[in-house]
Amino acid sequence: MSVSSISQSSLYSASIVKKSSETFSDTGVTSTDTISPSTASSVSATISTKWGFKVDENGFFSTDFNKAAGIPENVKIHQTMMDMADKYTSERGDGVDSLNVFSRVWTLYSTIAGNTLDPSGTGYMTQQEAAAMPKSYVSKGSLTDGIVSVQKNMDQWFAMQKIAAEIDNVSDGLLNIGMKGFMAFDGTSGKDNDGTTAFYGSREVFELHSGTQYEENESEDKLAIGELFGAFFYKRIDEETNAYNMDNNNISMSGTQYNGSVKSTKAYYEFLESGQDIKTYISNSKGKDYLDEFTNRISRLPNGEIDTDLANKFFEELEISLQKQRAQYQANNYQSLDSSTTSSTDNVPLNQLSQIYQTTKSIKLPTSGSLINLGA
Repeated sequence: MSVSSISQSSLYSASIVKKSSETFSDTGVTSTDTISPSTASSVSATISTKWGFKVDENGFFSTDFNKAAGIPENVKIHQTMMDMADKYTSERGDGVDSLNVFSRVWTLYSTIAGNTLDPSGTGYMTQQEAAAMPKSYVSKGSLTDGIVSVQKNMDQWFAMQKIAAEIDNVSDGLLNIGMKGFMAFDGTSGKDNDGTTAFYGSREVFELHSGTQYEENESEDKLAIGELFGAFFYKRIDEETNAYNMDNNNISMSGTQYNGSVKSTKAYYEFLESGQDIKTYISNSKGKDYLDEFTNRISRLPNGEIDTDLANKFFEELEISLQKQRAQYQANNYQSLDSSTTSSTDNVPLNQLSQIYQTTKSIKLPTSGSLINLGA
């Protein structure tokens, strides 16, 4: 866990909590009599968990968890998210700590969202505000490896998706650009353009995975920040856990350019670093026969004849896109998310509160009975 990542998360936590406690009246006077979003501090956490933090009867952690992970207090975290983090770290198998995963995913999420997250300062988002959020981002590999770029509108999304599809096609799944959807629904059609599908999809994803509502008397036209982050966390962690599983079992990911494996995404950036052109890479990795077959395929006209100019144009345009990707990758505008720029501190607790987790996470609780029966 990088120091810069912790600092960024803490700074954002402070700003979002401050925004949640300050509004302006019609006269312009600052007031603290504001909408009070459903916060972790309101959770009556009395039920012990294997992680050392307590949850309420609905499974939500109290603020001690948020403080340990560097997450704002008005973002409720459900224990099923920690369950998924445990499965994720187990599948990774590299000693990354589950609590640090939370901190790093929150930092990732809040960095990608930028000033589109909680613009009103109420702890909630409207459909219109959700529609203004980024559509996707390009990852360097795993959730903790950093990102290359953020696609803030549908035009940028379509342009990047086109490159991703071309790279996957020409490499037959060996290379993956690492493009990921930002909202609960990835924006694979224009339906997300007005924010409606992504807006309601986030609530559905949260409730499906947690098995409960985020809060009682939920608004139909507003979503809590915790619901949006929760949906992002569930979707991305689940997807990447499966990707690691497939990588570990050498299952082919060919044809899945949008949500490819961590291994193929890292291979893509190793390819960019090598400076090779795409034809050389394909010839070296797949063989000249594969390159020739692919070239003939994209050169074939409807009447069956071969026009090599088509293939030449395809590779020329693709190389231009790759050069832009190289420049963007090398610029590294998101250093605070890049694990390669700092020493490995993945298992260092974020603060003393997380020592509770470090010393109790191996405790085994009963596998049957209700949450209440697990006892405090």
